[in-house]
Amino acid sequence: LSAARRVEQALTAVGPRLRPILTRICIHGDSLQLAETGLGLRRRQGKTVLKQALQALADHYGIG
Repeated sequence: LSAARRVEQALTAVGPRLRPILTRICIHGDSLQLAETGLGLRRRQGKTVLKQALQALADHYGIG
């Protein structure tokens, strides 16, 4: 339970705009292309959004 709580806190810290791509790629294991398509992003836009999400996650853990 504590691990699930920590994951939820980290995803909350990432924020609602960046959470979907982070969840699809890092938790569900989707490819970047599949995540972009599923989220309605333009080609290569997913890479930028994923970078932002990973930076927010790094900030949350104090390593960014």
